[in-house]
Amino acid sequence: MDSSNNTQVSPLRHNSSGDTFHEFGVAVRGAGYFSHTHKDRNFERCSTNKAPIRSHDHEHPESPKGDLPVEDLEKICKALGCIAFTSTTGRLFVRLPEKAEWIDAEGEDVYEIKDLSPPWHHVDINYHFEAMNINFNSFSYDITFNQDVGKDINIYLCTFGGNMNTGHFYGGFQTNVGCPANHGQEAVHRDKGVIFSRWGRSQPSDVVKAEGSFLECATYEGAFASIRRHLNWTKGRYTVKLEKTAETEEGTWVSFSVQHSGINVEVGKLFFRGQKPLQLGKWMYSFVEIYGREKVYVSSKLPTFTMTMSNMKVNGSVVEPSVEVSYWKESPLYADVYKESGREDWHVVVHFGAPFFVSEYPVMRLY
Repeated sequence: MDSSNNTQVSPLRHNSSGDTFHEFGVAVRGAGYFSHTHKDRNFERCSTNKAPIRSHDHEHPESPKGDLPVEDLEKICKALGCIAFTSTTGRLFVRLPEKAEWIDAEGEDVYEIKDLSPPWHHVDINYHFEAMNINFNSFSYDITFNQDVGKDINIYLCTFGGNMNTGHFYGGFQTNVGCPANHGQEAVHRDKGVIFSRWGRSQPSDVVKAEGSFLECATYEGAFASIRRHLNWTKGRYTVKLEKTAETEEGTWVSFSVQHSGINVEVGKLFFRGQKPLQLGKWMYSFVEIYGREKVYVSSKLPTFTMTMSNMKVNGSVVEPSVEVSYWKESPLYADVYKESGREDWHVVVHFGAPFFVSEYPVMRLY
């Protein structure tokens, strides 16, 4: 990798041929940057005469901007995905250290985003298939974690999502999976696990639990039915699989399972109403999210790990869909996406927790 002209620590860089490179592998070409209009991204003063210590892990490479009007610094922070800034020196922060590490800074105010609470989508990854609609029998791919991920922060690694018939669905790994008491089922404590959810009719008759699993049918995120199971996922490779298991007059049953180290873990089944054969839409997606209501700005709390997705199969055949990656201005930039340099097979690597900075609009294409 050519690292010439790299005076700032930033994942986005170019070699002598003009190709974009990532600090860890081949990156992508820039395109756009999205915004949720319902979020209030205005800033408010949160500290006076104090400021965070200097750290490359906390500040954007384009920091500092100097003594600019607060209104101008707000606009810059919104454009670069920063969560805070200092009023006098114009330092721009993508994350913050513990308050105990802040130092005296006479005349310096710190402004923080006013209304920015999770859930945060740190990155969205969209997969586009060549076929418009696919008669669905199965979907699977491999997920590899380079190290263990703790439970201190609520992280949802959504490894698959899309539409089948008119039913939107998603699923994947969570650091804290639980369930309130519902439909005669007792409350389930929170622990690491996996989930598979489908939006639409919210009835327990649309869910079949495997032994050790539990369900949730609710309406707080729109009407949905969900199957969940505690699973202590750790460092290593997992294969997630959806499979059509049966058809009835009203629709189709789809099972969810996870394989690891030669062991197959059945999670359960969800019912998709509508036409037969069941059809998978032209696109699917993954995303990385911090959920719950607690803001997680402090860098020392964030785990650092990679999640590599590869060997995608639809109906048992390997597919290599085109891939588009997007970020949201309302979410701290805690996750980046790239391909490994020199690796030829189709794959996507998500790097979570490491410093990631935006110097151009970061919606990107990997393939």
